[in-house]
Amino acid sequence: MSDLLITIGDSFTYGEGLQFHLWKEKYNNTFEKFKGKTSYEPCQTVSETFSEFYDYRVSNNYSGVLGKLLGVNKVSNFGNGGSNYGALETFDIWLEYLRSEPTLIPKFFIFQFTNIVRDIGHTQSKYRSTGGIFGNEFYEDIKYAIAKLNPVHIRTKSDIEKINPILTKIFQIILLEVKKRFSILEDKYGCKCIYLLGSVEEYSKHLIHDIAKTDEYHLPIIYGDTQYESWDTMNRKCGLTLRESIGVNDDHPSLESHHWLANQLYKKYLEISK
Repeated sequence: MSDLLITIGDSFTYGEGLQFHLWKEKYNNTFEKFKGKTSYEPCQTVSETFSEFYDYRVSNNYSGVLGKLLGVNKVSNFGNGGSNYGALETFDIWLEYLRSEPTLIPKFFIFQFTNIVRDIGHTQSKYRSTGGIFGNEFYEDIKYAIAKLNPVHIRTKSDIEKINPILTKIFQIILLEVKKRFSILEDKYGCKCIYLLGSVEEYSKHLIHDIAKTDEYHLPIIYGDTQYESWDTMNRKCGLTLRESIGVNDDHPSLESHHWLANQLYKKYLEISK
């Protein structure tokens, strides 16, 4: 049988930008050219097709480091970005796959939450007629709230604060769905499951954290003696972004931060496995 570590999330779980640490160390000419990037391209074409960069990213994101600590095979994001709703759909694909492959045993499952605003766009694009897991009635509330705001993007503090009740309810619904699936993994496989708040929306993060912080499945983000609302918040406040670490125009987690999180997750796994 093969034990698995499964991690699902957004670009933070994917390890976006980690290759820049190697880039700076070994290929400084092009590092200087690409470090000021304002979009994924063209540097992503290089980093995703050059095996040295690709292998560095998947080995050094928190999933890769944690997989080594646990001594298991790992399943992680094959793509960059995404919403919580999309991550939930990926979760379902893996549940179905595991049902068909009894030799694969999930040992540790991690769900990394992203910005809740993204779930509104995901629902509008895929479940416009039904509202998906939110149902027709609540989806009507979502559409009504959005209609009163900027019709293209929800950007300002005022915009977000107006829909905070909607965002917190979206989080609660998705969290409930995640925990239902956690129960399946626990009951069938004895798998240990946790979630963390990764990248967040600035003006609602405190409300989301208030919901999560007392949940037994939640991994608190404590760096030094300070608890932060999310991994993203910790990175920005503690200089653990790519921008602060190696001067890349990118606020994704640095190499040090990924290794730090992997060790926190490993300690949590040992704790909940007693």
